[in-house]
Amino acid sequence: MGFPRVAILCPELGTNALGRALLLARLLPAAARVEILGFTALGGVWQPARAVGIPIDGTPLRHVRELAAARRWLRERVRADVLLVSKALPTSLGLALASGLRDVRLALDVDDWEYGLSLPHDGSDPRPLRRAGAAVYGALRRGQPNSVLGTRVCESLIRLVRPRLVSNRWLERRFGGTLLYHVRDPEELDPARVRGDALRRSLGLDARTWVGFVGTVRPHKGLQDLIEALGSQRGPRAPGLLLLGTDPGDPVVAEVADLAQRVLGSARVRVLSQFPLARLAEHVQLADIVAIPSRDTLASRGQLPAKLFDAMAMAKPVVASALNDVPEVLEGCGVTVAPGDPRRIADAIARLDDPRLRRELGSAARQRVIERYSFAAGRRILTDFVEGAAA
Repeated sequence: MGFPRVAILCPELGTNALGRALLLARLLPAAARVEILGFTALGGVWQPARAVGIPIDGTPLRHVRELAAARRWLRERVRADVLLVSKALPTSLGLALASGLRDVRLALDVDDWEYGLSLPHDGSDPRPLRRAGAAVYGALRRGQPNSVLGTRVCESLIRLVRPRLVSNRWLERRFGGTLLYHVRDPEELDPARVRGDALRRSLGLDARTWVGFVGTVRPHKGLQDLIEALGSQRGPRAPGLLLLGTDPGDPVVAEVADLAQRVLGSARVRVLSQFPLARLAEHVQLADIVAIPSRDTLASRGQLPAKLFDAMAMAKPVVASALNDVPEVLEGCGVTVAPGDPRRIADAIARLDDPRLRRELGSAARQRVIERYSFAAGRRILTDFVEGAAA
């Protein structure tokens, strides 16, 4: 018997929820004949992943009244020995359990605390219960499949599916399972192979130190704290802010970009929209320092940002909030700070104004990825996991 056929079920193909599913697909050996299945309320595949070379097939799912059709589609579409469900959400775990799949083994990958992410406040709102109630009512009124209540129900169903993967130790303590970090390919993300001079010139980046934030902008990501930290530093060489891979249609992005322009001035701010995953190394290379200033909220509690490993593989010095596994991952090769403290973020960035220290930490971070968080390590874990799931 050969390696099992694997399908990966993604709850939303149109957002960065697809990122973890793509990682799992890339880690599986070619003999797995892997494909990604999923649903979308946005009418297409996440823009950065439209040329990844992995089979992706989906169907629209915008309202709870379409759930019955989605169950039929999934039941008819799955042609695999193992269905690896990505995320504990109604449009992934919920549909997989309700679809009556036959001759298919289910396995689950929990890479975020979805219920914490679904709650509609960032920890600083003085009326979180009122906002939470409004969000629950609004989701139900709009018929959203991945509502707060539906996500909470799916969390209670996690215990029904074994085996399970988790992406960090916080999730491991909460749900159990096999730990598979957001590993990266150090050959693909290799600073020695990237020449970003043309992109740098096109953006008009000057000789100042540029602090980069890569990925989805959300209230719990702490961009306001980072902007305040950078705003406390003045002078002609004061560091600039790079927002990389943002969604130009997202009102949260517009709000953060406007704040950055007002606090820092246009000369110190650059905002780049989403780019193909094949150009990730080129964009991460632009930053002299990568910042991950997450706040300590329900939304961030179960997260270990994948962009942390992108930056480390690219030998970038990282300043990150000391949440979840971050202190362990960055020990000796990055700088951690208390979450929600702009002054400490500013101090860390000022410390990394020394190019020699940046090189030392970046080199150590890349070596850490090679030794502990590489594709080779992840592939061994996932191969054993899938073979166990199919047995």
